[in-house]
Amino acid sequence: MSGTAANELSAEVAGILEAFRPYRAEFRDGLSIRIGWGPFVLRRDANDVYTVVAPQYDERPIDGVTDDLTLALRTLVGQTLVLSRAGITEPVPTSFDQDLIIANRAKGAARWALARTEPRPHDSGWYIDVYPTPPGSEALAPSEMTRYPAAQLLQMKKHAVRALFLPPGVAAVVSDDGVEVIFREGDFSILAQGPL
Repeated sequence: MSGTAANELSAEVAGILEAFRPYRAEFRDGLSIRIGWGPFVLRRDANDVYTVVAPQYDERPIDGVTDDLTLALRTLVGQTLVLSRAGITEPVPTSFDQDLIIANRAKGAARWALARTEPRPHDSGWYIDVYPTPPGSEALAPSEMTRYPAAQLLQMKKHAVRALFLPPGVAAVVSDDGVEVIFREGDFSILAQGPL
């Protein structure tokens, strides 16, 4: 069994390989384990020779896979960092293929505000808007919002994926440089400041 990623992620690759070891008796093409927001999958290359692959998050995450684990592992490391710095001990996972809603006015904006309600099947509960919200903004009409799979954030504002394991009631502000701040919505207490 092998896995490939950028050199600085060698420890993370070793961790993924180790996570598969308890299932050695069950090894087969397509065996997967979910770590973070998506699966790591065994691809059988020859008799008893397997390569770990992951969804091709930056291109075709629903049906494409890649044997370069760099993006999958960088995303996992970023999500873990955000949770650790914010002191979140009970994360609420978001799957790469779950939907989130983005206000159309946020597309291309320098900074985003991410807020979350309770997730439902296929719906992560995440709502993304421009930050700061324009004064006097009222609730947006459905035509002013668009639903996207979470993996689409990698093309829009890649650091936003790092915040996707925060639970409802915890919000974040994200820029092109990273997650700027994480705070509790109820009292606006700051849990972590970045960029993360």
